[in-house]
Amino acid sequence: MVGVKADANSLLVRMDDDNEIVRLEGSEIAADRLAHAYAVTVHRSQGSTVERAHAWEDGGGRELAYVKMSRAKERTSVYVVADSLEQATDDLRREWGTDRRLGWVLDTGTPMTDPAEIEASRFVTRPMRDALRHGRLLAEREAILAVIPHDPSAEIRAAELQRSRLEKDRKDLATGAGRYLDHPVAHALRELSVAERNVARVERNLGGSAGRKDKRAWRAELDEWRPKVASAARLIADLTAPERARLDNDEEHLRKHLDGVWRQHEAYQSWASRHPEAERRLNHLTMEIDSLDDALDRKPPGRDLPPGLRPDRWAQMTRGQDRDLGLDLGR
Repeated sequence: MVGVKADANSLLVRMDDDNEIVRLEGSEIAADRLAHAYAVTVHRSQGSTVERAHAWEDGGGRELAYVKMSRAKERTSVYVVADSLEQATDDLRREWGTDRRLGWVLDTGTPMTDPAEIEASRFVTRPMRDALRHGRLLAEREAILAVIPHDPSAEIRAAELQRSRLEKDRKDLATGAGRYLDHPVAHALRELSVAERNVARVERNLGGSAGRKDKRAWRAELDEWRPKVASAARLIADLTAPERARLDNDEEHLRKHLDGVWRQHEAYQSWASRHPEAERRLNHLTMEIDSLDDALDRKPPGRDLPPGLRPDRWAQMTRGQDRDLGLDLGR
């Protein structure tokens, strides 16, 4: 609107198309013809309701057409640029018949959620199927290993080896060998050995047919070596006492530990005898998982054996689980 002439009861408005100024008067500006109006986009108008609507057709497909044509209670007027009414009708029919909505993944169908169905589907790529199966088998293995009692076989072997080392240490302590080769006890043992050899030599001489003078000299020498033997023996006893106490303590702790792990081993053996299917299933799972590792070009990281698993049995196992266990593995 560019002007109001109250005395002439008229309005001057400028047209959007050619900037022409048009005079509206009389019934053209009656109360039922004029009202406040607002221009908004179709998207912004969603959820709004008006008495009358004027829509400019500029595309958008049938979704936007539905929005803009359903805002008014009384009437909606559509403005189309066309050479004729027939062309305008064809343009509207074509535009409003076109689906312009964005496509969603769900539009392609309901996604599969069952792992077994996905593994068997020809619509899923082979690497994806192999990866899903690999994860499922690892899970199954974890579930089986979770219910297997601890097998302390490796701990038993380690404890027996430790006991052998303690026995060797005790023998080495008595002879000054091994870890005690440079220990003070080794020097004391060598001094004792020298003194004992000399005592034995002198006693042999005294038992012979030597003269009185020689025997008197040998008795004097014997009196010198015998105290050295006693002194070296006392030193050895003092030096070895702490080490013997340590070895005694270590052996006692080791004995108690072995008693406990042997009881665990008996419990494991009893369980394994009642559930032989567990070992068979684990061996089968290991072979399948290794095969899938090759198919997926995976080099499995270094696997730590679960405590107690013997290398000659389930050496390649890692821990896993599975919902398709199908085994009675209760303790």
